[in-house]
Amino acid sequence: MYRLLTSFWSAIFFISPTLVHAQTVIPHWASQIYNGSTDMVLGGSSLATDKEGNIYALVMAGLGGYMNADGIQTTNSDVTMALVSWNCDHSFRWMRAMGGSATHSGLQLKIDTLGGIYISGRTLSNSGPGNAYWDADTTLNIPANSFVEYLVKYDTSGQFQWLRTPASYMGLPSTTAYLSVTPSGQAYWFSLLEPGNYNGGTINISTRKYYALHYDASGTYISLTPFDMTPPTTGSLAPRSMFVFDHSTNRFYACLVYQPTYGPLTIGTTNIVASSTANPRTSVLAAFNSQGSSLWARQGDI
Repeated sequence: MYRLLTSFWSAIFFISPTLVHAQTVIPHWASQIYNGSTDMVLGGSSLATDKEGNIYALVMAGLGGYMNADGIQTTNSDVTMALVSWNCDHSFRWMRAMGGSATHSGLQLKIDTLGGIYISGRTLSNSGPGNAYWDADTTLNIPANSFVEYLVKYDTSGQFQWLRTPASYMGLPSTTAYLSVTPSGQAYWFSLLEPGNYNGGTINISTRKYYALHYDASGTYISLTPFDMTPPTTGSLAPRSMFVFDHSTNRFYACLVYQPTYGPLTIGTTNIVASSTANPRTSVLAAFNSQGSSLWARQGDI
């Protein structure tokens, strides 16, 4: 049976560290992951390792079905995503299946130094009420035509820790969320937020702006940080934009792709100006202090 797919995420390869010149590269080992119903894996969000050398892969399937990793198959037949772990010597450790009737996808996988694994993702139910589950640990009921952003934490042994829902929308949001996690497990979730209620209704935002929601390692909400930058007139900045928090300097950094069609962009007192070429785009690197105030912004044409 043909199971070894051409997608990078259908197999995880580790290459022997032997110096290789112009010769055949032989994998040290290989492990396959596939969707047993559709026999197709569309792709994966992230790959990470912990300080013990264990490997974690966040893998997304096609239309949903059974997920199989190294011959271990899920019990549920509507799995659309799985978090899978091996040790550094190829031994399968565990798999956590995620799926449901709502569209369920992961965006980013992060890991701290204290045994925490974090996934940011989203669920969408557009044909009626639906649900999204995280293995046998917890389930969310999703209203019809609703979109929910989530942050979930497991430990490195695969034990569920907590689930948080920073944002939910009727219909599709017009922005992309970003996740940054410090070595001590401080999680920062970034997004362009419209006026409304967030974090399960505990936060009220009155100004459209880019924000960071801060959670500690136990999932407790800590703070909301607005960034000193004008948001786009409509929509959001390009999907290639991203935000991170640097724990060593206690600063936020943003890497942005700006086009004039987004409307004026000002970071602090710096007006971002795109080039006058036929396809004007500008790359921007900006720094903010822990309160979100602009420290500096640099730009260059793409």
